[in-house]
Amino acid sequence: MRKARRNWYLASAAPTLAFFAGLGTMYLFATRVEPTRLRNEAVQRRHIAVYLDDLELIAAEPFFDVVRSGRADASASLNPLLFWQPMDAGSPPPARRLVDAATREQLLRLRGNWVDHPGAFGKLNVDFSILHELLKFDFWDVEKNGPIARLTDSQTYAPPSLLPQ
Repeated sequence: MRKARRNWYLASAAPTLAFFAGLGTMYLFATRVEPTRLRNEAVQRRHIAVYLDDLELIAAEPFFDVVRSGRADASASLNPLLFWQPMDAGSPPPARRLVDAATREQLLRLRGNWVDHPGAFGKLNVDFSILHELLKFDFWDVEKNGPIARLTDSQTYAPPSLLPQ
């Protein structure tokens, strides 16, 4: 008798628990997921024109049409152009950077929210000359010819936020 009663309680409680789990899931979706999705869609709609302009700019650049394979590594040319952190003590800053210091500082201040502030940078003058220089290379090993090589050789941990930016 006790076993039958216990089975009856379990059989009647399972649908009730499933109902409340479904109700809770619907509530969380309506209060958390859907508002976030709508906000993301609004951001995407605001920036679609800028995105399409960027796609046209890139499509017009012949560099991006080239398909290559080979063994030439661009690390000796590219790694010195990056802002590396942690910086080596006493190492002079490179004469040429991919991103100028003012733009880099602005990007760092905005953190991950730079896409929400397209007017913060105005119209950037993009210099694709380095891309033409890179045509002679086939790949880029970021771990060679730079501070990461020293970190990996010495087995030193550096948080990803302090690696090339």
